[in-house]
Amino acid sequence: MGERVFQKAKERNIGVIVMKPLAGGAISKGELSLRFILENDNVTTAIPGMDSIEQVRENTKAGSDRRLLTDDEREELNKEAKTLGEQFCRRCGYCAPCSVGIDIQSQFLLDGYYTRYNLQDWAISRYKAMDVRAGDCIECGDCELRCPYDLPIIEMLKRVESNLG
Repeated sequence: MGERVFQKAKERNIGVIVMKPLAGGAISKGELSLRFILENDNVTTAIPGMDSIEQVRENTKAGSDRRLLTDDEREELNKEAKTLGEQFCRRCGYCAPCSVGIDIQSQFLLDGYYTRYNLQDWAISRYKAMDVRAGDCIECGDCELRCPYDLPIIEMLKRVESNLG
């Protein structure tokens, strides 16, 4: 889906910026991910988040080292990307607004802290401090209709409530 849009943008001389190219920190192979994105002729630039000097150096290296990925590097990156599964929220926000006020992308962010970053107590305390949580979902399905990635948001919110509630 995205590649067709990227091609159309290039045809119209419109730049394409890839946000969160490391999946919000879920992809640890930063240099490979950035090189993969930047080898696409239809992408103008990528803007990764960084929280250390080392990450700045790594990202700069990826931007200046324009080598194409080797088959082994591509396989390594694909292997890591597959660990994110079919239910990875990219936090684009298109699912909003929720009819009962759930901040859907924040629910998934906290669940990521719980499941991927070994911050269970922190995630649970933040979740419980929220006024409206995943468990408040009425399953109207409006969010799922708006999600450009066809995520099963209702099912995912149930998982969040199970983990954090």
